[in-house]
Amino acid sequence: MEKLTSKIKRGFIIAGLSTLCYMSAIERGAKIPRLETFIRIANALNVPSDLLLIDVLKAGNVIKSSELSEKISKLPSDEQQRIFHVIEVMIKDAEK
Repeated sequence: MEKLTSKIKRGFIIAGLSTLCYMSAIERGAKIPRLETFIRIANALNVPSDLLLIDVLKAGNVIKSSELSEKISKLPSDEQQRIFHVIEVMIKDAEK
């Protein structure tokens, strides 16, 4: 019985390492998961799929902008103005 328990534990460890290696390969862009796998990952992490894809979608910056816009709109007016000022300074610096 002890050998069986050891084999089962070893199997779980190997499966876990295999999963970690696969996830790492996805993160590096070395592997592209099937849609079903992608959905399971999003559900397991409890995050929307667009959040997982934000860095690879062309619309990623639009999504980021709208998320930031929503967060900023919830702030007091003086804080909004301060943030807009910082952003404007950064844009001017980037245009140089």
